[in-house]
Amino acid sequence: MTDTLHTEPNLVQRKRGIRNTVIFLMVLVAIAMGLIVYKVTKPRILTAVELRNYDAIVFDKPRQFSDIALIDHNGQAFTRAQLQDKWSLIFFGFTHCPDICPMTLLDLNRLLPH
Repeated sequence: MTDTLHTEPNLVQRKRGIRNTVIFLMVLVAIAMGLIVYKVTKPRILTAVELRNYDAIVFDKPRQFSDIALIDHNGQAFTRAQLQDKWSLIFFGFTHCPDICPMTLLDLNRLLPH
């Protein structure tokens, strides 16, 4: 009879220990998953050395361009004022190359809002 009374508290204590261990492991896994999600979703900023390794050029000071006088695809004058305050992509494609240029120009056309 004394063995039964003596083992009851040990059984309760073991169950409590198992429960605490499981809770601790679940919290640990949740923290690890949170850190992984944070690491994956955080935007990565490349260093200047990494940018150079990818052949990218970042100017310390933006270059100032003089006024330009170009003709657009509609035969109208194209000036620097049309580039002001917005991102610009300039691509010099050829109108008579048989394969790459028309496909590239088609891809670039999809980038432009219509």
